[in-house]
Amino acid sequence: MIEIHLTKSKDLEAIGVKKLWKNEIYIGHSSGDIIIDDQQVINHHLFIEILEQEGVLLCHPHPKIDHFLVNGKRCESPRKLLAGDSFAIGINHFEVISFKPEHIQDFDQQLKNNLDDLISKNSELLEIIKKIKIKMENVDGK
Repeated sequence: MIEIHLTKSKDLEAIGVKKLWKNEIYIGHSSGDIIIDDQQVINHHLFIEILEQEGVLLCHPHPKIDHFLVNGKRCESPRKLLAGDSFAIGINHFEVISFKPEHIQDFDQQLKNNLDDLISKNSELLEIIKKIKIKMENVDGK
């Protein structure tokens, strides 16, 4: 699980906390796990993975990227990140909230985790989400 907060961006819809139940994610313009509608961001701009043995995230820039910032310092090659670190792609600013390695789950378990996360955030779609979860549990109980 990787939890990142996009704190500043011209893509106002993208701003917020992203909690992804994966060990590796892509940040990009029109494809990836976190999509930012900004012409300065290319597809697969950054690849971030959990290095379980070292207890860090490793942030890899796309080969076409000149640089990105980590804690305000220019980086041109992969960099390690810890919880609390910040990184930036142009005017898009991120903060690493937390991360922990996820062991491979089947699709149903991953879906349940995502539903639990949505429920815990008290989304406006909460009632619909709760009904879906109850239906899923009833199917599992058969």
